[in-house]
Amino acid sequence: MRITDFTMTAGDTKTLSVTVTEKADASATDISGAVIAWKLAQTLRGGVLISKSTVSGISITSGSGGTFDITIDPADTASLLGDYYHEAQVTFSTGEISTVLKGKMTVEPGLI
Repeated sequence: MRITDFTMTAGDTKTLSVTVTEKADASATDISGAVIAWKLAQTLRGGVLISKSTVSGISITSGSGGTFDITIDPADTASLLGDYYHEAQVTFSTGEISTVLKGKMTVEPGLI
């Protein structure tokens, strides 16, 4: 699992590029055919504010290379300010589930 903390400006577009790797040797994990979900909430137990999946907002860029992109759209963060918790989970075609990414997302106000 990778810890990714990042800061962005409210109302901007942000793309998170993620590579899923094996712990032992850091080689890429094949995510072909996987279902991926990403969620953002105020706290770990808080209600979900933004939800992305391979149906909408997440694209697998290389299945065999273990890479995918999460796109955060301007409308997703237009009304957000402060610190939030985010997490991505992969459900592999075998049914195995793995949390591959988590961290803090800070949304700052913009001038424009």
